[in-house]
Amino acid sequence: MRILLICILTVVLTSCSYNDIDYDEVTKAELYAEKLMVKKGVTAVSSSQSNEYIKFRIMTKDTMNNEEAKKIVGEFIDSFESQIKNKEKFRKIYDITFDIKSEKNGNILFNGKRDKGKGELWWQF
Repeated sequence: MRILLICILTVVLTSCSYNDIDYDEVTKAELYAEKLMVKKGVTAVSSSQSNEYIKFRIMTKDTMNNEEAKKIVGEFIDSFESQIKNKEKFRKIYDITFDIKSEKNGNILFNGKRDKGKGELWWQF
């Protein structure tokens, strides 16, 4: 009987530790993506809350068209996610919000988000 109880508790307790992504992994991925952007001549900063959201901002010297914005945001997210071991789990847990801001006049040129559990980015142009 004790063995059965131990087996049941083991199954229940291990299945309850479902959701967390190692926050160190997330912060390292943020730094990796930011450094990659710097190598491309782009300033990017990010912040995050463990198991909730990632926010990032890309600064541009001047204006940018929609296609350029999509490309640079895609590159940031792809480089970030390349450092995450369990991308599927990450995408179920974290919201991503972003914007692109002009260094010239301080205006937000584009912003958008990807809700947790969703694959698509939603843009506001």
